[in-house]
Amino acid sequence: MAYRWQREDPDFAEQRDEAHENAVDVVESTIYQQAVGGNTLAAFFYLKARRPIYRDRLNIDIAQVKSEIEERMAEYLCPVLRFYVRRKFIRRIVSSARESPSVSHLTVLESLRTLDQPHGGKSHFCE
Repeated sequence: MAYRWQREDPDFAEQRDEAHENAVDVVESTIYQQAVGGNTLAAFFYLKARRPIYRDRLNIDIAQVKSEIEERMAEYLCPVLRFYVRRKFIRRIVSSARESPSVSHLTVLESLRTLDQPHGGKSHFCE
């Protein structure tokens, strides 16, 4: 109900915001007094809230994250790509075999083996 009043009544919203700020000021003052009085946890909390150098930091190495993403993509996408290309290749071989009976099963198997063989130092799939 208070949220509706806040939306519908600008004076109520302003008074609510002011009351909230006053409450935060009281809590901040209490923590400050405890910190000055020797409460180490309160001091640490106060410094983290007031001074950025005391805040927890998270350093992200973008190059490393990019590398990890690429590795994961290769890990998951290479088998899918391999399956798709083999299926397409097999369909072409079968189509050729239907058109030309001279294509033997050994030729088909040898052609499939070449798909995974290195080509110029790189594999056909996911270097």
